Amino acid sequence: MDPTRHDRDQPMSAPDGTNSGESRLWLANLEPRPDAHVRLFCAHHAGGSAQYFDGWPAGLHDKIEVISVNLPGRGTRRYEPLARNIATVVAAVCNEMPPYLDRPYAMFGDSIGALINYEIIRELRRRGLPLPVRLFASGMVAPHIVWWDADAPLHSMEDAALFDGLVRDAGMLDEAILASEELREVMLPVLRADLEIAETYRFSDESRLNVPITASRGDADVLLAPEQLQGWSELTSATFEHLTFPGAHFYSQQSQRQVLDLITSRLDQDLVASPTSIVDGDVHAYPRKCLHEIFSEQAKATPDALALIQHDRRYTYRELDEETDALARWLVANGVGPRDLVGILMERCTEHVVALIAINKAGAIFMPLDIAYPPETMERFVRVSEARVFLTMSKWVDPMPGSLRALCSWVCLEGDWQTRLAIDEVSAVDVSLPTSDPDDIAFVSMSSGTSGEPKGICQSHRAAVNAFWHRYVHAPYGDNEREACNVYFIWYVWLPLLRGASAWIVPDDVIYDPRLLASYIEQHQITRSTISPSLLETVLRTPGLDLPRALGSLRNVTIIGEVVPAALVAEFHAVAPHATLTQGYGCAETHDAASAPLDLAALSLGGERIAPTGRPQMNQRMYVLDEEMAPQPRGVPGELYVGGDSLADGYFRDEPATKLRFVPDPIRPGSGPVFKTGDRARILLDSTVQVQGRIDSMVKLRGYSVMLGVVEGALLAHPEVANAAVVPAIDEETGRPDHLVAYVVLRRDDAGETWRDGLRPFLADRLPHYAIPAFVVALSSLPVDARSNSKVDRRGLSAPGQQHRLQSTEALTPPRHELDEAIADIWGQVLDVDEVDIHHDFFAAGGHSLLAAELCGRLNDRFGWTLRVIEIFAHPTVARLSDHGGMPMCELQRSMRAGFR
Repeated sequence: MDPTRHDRDQPMSAPDGTNSGESRLWLANLEPRPDAHVRLFCAHHAGGSAQYFDGWPAGLHDKIEVISVNLPGRGTRRYEPLARNIATVVAAVCNEMPPYLDRPYAMFGDSIGALINYEIIRELRRRGLPLPVRLFASGMVAPHIVWWDADAPLHSMEDAALFDGLVRDAGMLDEAILASEELREVMLPVLRADLEIAETYRFSDESRLNVPITASRGDADVLLAPEQLQGWSELTSATFEHLTFPGAHFYSQQSQRQVLDLITSRLDQDLVASPTSIVDGDVHAYPRKCLHEIFSEQAKATPDALALIQHDRRYTYRELDEETDALARWLVANGVGPRDLVGILMERCTEHVVALIAINKAGAIFMPLDIAYPPETMERFVRVSEARVFLTMSKWVDPMPGSLRALCSWVCLEGDWQTRLAIDEVSAVDVSLPTSDPDDIAFVSMSSGTSGEPKGICQSHRAAVNAFWHRYVHAPYGDNEREACNVYFIWYVWLPLLRGASAWIVPDDVIYDPRLLASYIEQHQITRSTISPSLLETVLRTPGLDLPRALGSLRNVTIIGEVVPAALVAEFHAVAPHATLTQGYGCAETHDAASAPLDLAALSLGGERIAPTGRPQMNQRMYVLDEEMAPQPRGVPGELYVGGDSLADGYFRDEPATKLRFVPDPIRPGSGPVFKTGDRARILLDSTVQVQGRIDSMVKLRGYSVMLGVVEGALLAHPEVANAAVVPAIDEETGRPDHLVAYVVLRRDDAGETWRDGLRPFLADRLPHYAIPAFVVALSSLPVDARSNSKVDRRGLSAPGQQHRLQSTEALTPPRHELDEAIADIWGQVLDVDEVDIHHDFFAAGGHSLLAAELCGRLNDRFGWTLRVIEIFAHPTVARLSDHGGMPMCELQRSMRAGFR
């Protein structure tokens, strides 16, 4: 036989006569299951394809997601050159696996597929990536056992000998294929290539895998002796079992039900034995003191250092300490007592900082109100708080309705307010400041809440100090640090002031303008800042900025408040490689709960598209629990719960809400409450936490539950997408979500529209059909909610046009005849599209079960057919439906002719 290969051993040509070299995915997600607890990677036998496992998702538990190795030269990749060595296959598959390794997984290999999977596991180990919970090795000798004849390899046999010996006698091909010369010519090149992979493989001795192995064979398999299967036991340092099923070499098909039951059972056992989603931060000491105590100690240590700056207003530590002492005494002299609530109503400014420190020094609790609140909301809060005094400015008091102004005293800190209030006349001799306890409430922070109604969260001194100390330990301040403060102002303005650094207050008009913000950082040589991902992205994507120069002074940037795309990390490091970028996670109820340095190299190695949130900060604990409050296995999504020393004390004067969200610890009873965050998250195998979005971002779409965060995560996995937001489009008549609209920020300004071509099939590998957005709109950046100063303003996303409908831009395949044309016309009306390709999938083009019912009804009415909706699912293209039509073709043709008469 000619060793250079016959033409018949090459893959088929494409319909246009070309031999496509287009690169396709090496992994095929047979049925995306975003909520799966475990993934099963399957590799098929010699001569097979990914379609061999098509029926497996339906036969396995719905918490198991099946991913099949998708080799070239067959199936969806039939026009690509065949792979002929195992190294090529292993490298390509391993390059695509990292995004799928975010939860437990197992591997099933049938015949040659077991060999491929074994080498994949070894390569994953070399790359330092997570290993599977189990390897199922089916119908294949152990890799270190030589089973072929080196002098007469099977892949070099003449056709007749190969068919008679290996194929016909061993039952490796179906009788229907053996009877068809055309089918044999299609299958033979694929079979030879796969056999060549196996026969040119050379085992290299390495340490055993710490992976349990289940090896199995058919009891009538003439190709594999039991002792050859037993050899797999020598390759694992974990458990091993050897099983036999009824059937021959393809017993996994003949005894499929038993095989799938075994897989489900073993994976259930493996998940029970795997680590659970419970992770603790380090135990670390921190000062058991109040915020204002630590500030005063710092002021005594660095009295002449610059503490607070805004425009031309500057305070040294001594000046700020003395002025806040004086205001605190004035408050006490005017009736403010320990644990009283004192309000603050003013923008971010130096007076705001003076007010909050002074209130704490007076032993009281400060409660800032957002100046953006409407008067009726503000009035309700002032009534509930029963605060007798608010520190404010006249520009916020003068427009108030009389009913609000009458509720309490409004003390204005503006102009020469120190002289006007005569604060210096209240001496320390006449008024002494009370002593506070670290467990006392320091402040009540306001949050808009999920209902849109504000709520007050009570934060103790202890909680804030613990959170701040984590930063001091893990990101210590250096000399001459300058921290820009605006986002989450009442928390993070304390950070530099407790450490001797200077706090630079960024005005609101600057924080919203990326050019002004970049200029501010450069002009004032800012070294640190806490900012939201959306604001950072806006700065990085503003054209015309010299970002390396503008951000050149930055040493440490913390981003917090939203999911962080890995692309944003890459963009930041590209312009500020000298700076440390850290992701923080927290909310008003938990303060800072977790953090992680965003290492671009680590993200690239793991193939992550969403940056992990990090690990719990010191003296904190985090759980991911299911609906029954039981811990999920590592990698499996659930709701995130946070407990520990930085936890808030509950909601201000709202005991029912406190009991609802601050719940007894179900894992460690008696250790204090944990906060039910409402965030969907998972704890990865390396103990890092990844927050995916809100649990309450779930929408019901035509009866299906869709997590918007999961859809956004799938979009972020696309190499061209840097950021994404997904919103439901509401049907005006029903008031219910009708479809999803995605808004994306592309990584390259010159991406054009080519990225759209592959987006739908890309998403189809990761999402069920009903969760794929019907429209995708590309934006230069996502709008930021001015009220929150941080999060994406979903209300500011404009409605899409027809040009944004997600569909292929490839040349359309026209109708073949009148029946195709008629079906395509009805098809287009139902989907509201102008052009229809006869080979495009109805559901991939935006169809769903309700539209399938409408399509079915229209076709039946038009042609007098008796189609059922299930047949639309079975034949989801115009061409297939035309060839089927729910009746024999001769009847279709007669009906067609009658319909056109």
